[in-house]
Amino acid sequence: MIDIKEDSFLTPQTQLNIIRRYLHILALLQHEPDEECPDRWNCSSLADLLSMDETPDEILGKDHIKNYINKYIEEQLEIDIDREKGKRYMEIAQDIDQDLLLSIAKLYSNFVIKDTTREELIARFMESNPRNALWILGRIYFAVIEKRRISITYTSNSGQIKTGWEICPYYFIFKGTNLYLAALDPATGNTLSLIADRIRDIRIHGRDMSKEWEVPPSEEIYRHSLTAFNSVSNETVNIKLKYTSSVSNSVEDTLSTLKPEIVHEGDYFTASFKIADYLYLCKQLVSYGKDVEILEPESMRNTMINMLQESLSVYRNIE
Repeated sequence: MIDIKEDSFLTPQTQLNIIRRYLHILALLQHEPDEECPDRWNCSSLADLLSMDETPDEILGKDHIKNYINKYIEEQLEIDIDREKGKRYMEIAQDIDQDLLLSIAKLYSNFVIKDTTREELIARFMESNPRNALWILGRIYFAVIEKRRISITYTSNSGQIKTGWEICPYYFIFKGTNLYLAALDPATGNTLSLIADRIRDIRIHGRDMSKEWEVPPSEEIYRHSLTAFNSVSNETVNIKLKYTSSVSNSVEDTLSTLKPEIVHEGDYFTASFKIADYLYLCKQLVSYGKDVEILEPESMRNTMINMLQESLSVYRNIE
């Protein structure tokens, strides 16, 4: 059985297990029992439940659970746990600060959410850079902090290879089906989304304070985009859609990151929003058929009509 008081000698895997355990405890205690869900926990019941996720030599007793709560949740995270004397269960004694809660949730998700897309993208990135994938991630991360420009070799969608390309990196980001490096091209002033797998021959420049740059938050770069197509260096369009109730949930899920204004009008809904990657949206709307219609602007209606006519022309030529 592991003694968490000896954590200075623990292996990296054991330290990850410690993080996983105390996040499990915190998650289970973030619930106020009621008649519909009378989920109550004390140190003994928490130890029993967590034992189901442990190997025999890792199982914790109730005293270890108490130590986890004291050391990691109350002392390090500064989250109070209500453990009144005579009370048969514990619960979090306060609402967790939203920023802290988001940080915790992002970390906890790595243990309890199966993200196959993310895993596949990381695996693909590792396969394309088997000898230095971690170095690329870490060195570019610190190049941003140090405000060092980098030079890369990059292969575009068309297969064109650009060598010695100097850029100002922002951060790596998952969008859609790729891992991207968001960066600034100082020569053009454009914000870029470069597919990480295609980056080669990275060179870190010396620090030059005269060439420092601001790193915008990802929410700003992609706030009007469904994909990695950014809305900082590209034109956005105000669009209004009409759609039926039968596809409303699906359409609104697709548009959720764009924060549309939605109005219920009779048997239909309308959504108004701003978007940069409008051609991608048109491709998505094709699958809804007559249940979705672009109302505005006229130019986007024409774009949609042209896309549909081009697709239809292929099948009309079939004998």
